[in-house]
Amino acid sequence: MIFYFAYGHNTNTAVMKQRIPDAVYVGVATLPHYKMVMRQFADLEKGRGAKGVLWKISKSDLATLDKYEQWYEHRRVRVYINGTSYMAYAYFMLPSEAWNYPPSAEYVRHVRKGYAEHHINRFSLKAMYSTKKK
Repeated sequence: MIFYFAYGHNTNTAVMKQRIPDAVYVGVATLPHYKMVMRQFADLEKGRGAKGVLWKISKSDLATLDKYEQWYEHRRVRVYINGTSYMAYAYFMLPSEAWNYPPSAEYVRHVRKGYAEHHINRFSLKAMYSTKKK
């Protein structure tokens, strides 16, 4: 088993279970030195710390996620839950001009639901909107 750090669409349990039925919720984790931003889809860029959901999945589940996350590459990252560190995979958006659009209302709705469900501070997803890839 491996760990997967979700910070956007896959924070929503219903979405994640549809994609990866055997995913096991571990907890709300923090990825230091990054922040979540909203472009056409959620992404990570340098910042003060991104909150997200840590899932336990299989290696074959990661391959399945790769098919869904075709505009991203996965990288190994270290995340923390209450001071305990976990090596996990997280997806980082590939550079493309195609991301210079705002997210759909449906996509934002799924992200908001995931954040609310796991009690992650949604202080303002609008403040996370950034259509320019840095």
